[in-house]
Amino acid sequence: MGKLLRMELKRALGSWKFYIVIVLGCVMAVLAFFNTPGFTIAKNWYKYMHGDEAAAMIINKMNMVDTPLEIWMPRYGSSSTFYNTWITLLPVLTVIPYGIEYAREKKNGLINQYMIRISKGKYYASKFITTFISGGLVAVVPLIFNLLLVMCFLPWGMPLRASNLYPVTDMNVFNSVFYNTPSLYMLIYLIYVFVLFGLISCICLSFVYVEENLFALTITPFILYFSGHVLLTFGLGIAGISLMNNASLYNTFYKNVGPLLIQFAVLVLVDMTFFYRIRKDVI
Repeated sequence: MGKLLRMELKRALGSWKFYIVIVLGCVMAVLAFFNTPGFTIAKNWYKYMHGDEAAAMIINKMNMVDTPLEIWMPRYGSSSTFYNTWITLLPVLTVIPYGIEYAREKKNGLINQYMIRISKGKYYASKFITTFISGGLVAVVPLIFNLLLVMCFLPWGMPLRASNLYPVTDMNVFNSVFYNTPSLYMLIYLIYVFVLFGLISCICLSFVYVEENLFALTITPFILYFSGHVLLTFGLGIAGISLMNNASLYNTFYKNVGPLLIQFAVLVLVDMTFFYRIRKDVI
């Protein structure tokens, strides 16, 4: 199993498609940085570090409370055109590197060649794990890249709750962690995003038995993700619980944790149907 998994991960993470979506995400991360007020803050800090008096007055007036978390990509959310575009299209991007590889192998009969050499359980488990990991990485690498970028302009520090500069309030999940241990909050944030989009990318595995067209299969996670957001936002008026809205942990409030967990449970159940339907894959 370990050898097969390493081989599949090498195929997924070493492919040109993986590098393209990662580079695209990182480009959006750079553009998002220049597209928000954060760039102005960064410029003031740069001028301050080089002795500019006007910039020094601005920084001192702000009591030096600006930190990378104040200009990090998700901080401005939907107000940033590039971040909003990226987070909306992310379900498609996560699928591109490896999400439909199983469907392709099933369609061209290559799956039967694998079955002769390895056990079914190992083959399907490796497909699921690799799809999950590749999808999660496509989601978190641009976030990490953007965070490293803003850390080049602002010093890391403790966010001050009293400044009201940050989108995390007492109603947000992990708000105490954010203000007391921001590095731990960032780790939780990245793990959360990794798991969410890893599960979303695995939807393709389950829908192989519903849709055989590879293009349609590629956009299936996006259709479910976006249509769910539209239904909850415009149909039911409860945008706060949609997965698209909660793709940023900054938008997750304690009151919405229950509905969000239910959606995660449904997502897991949909993904797990892949292991139920594979019984049809007989040579």
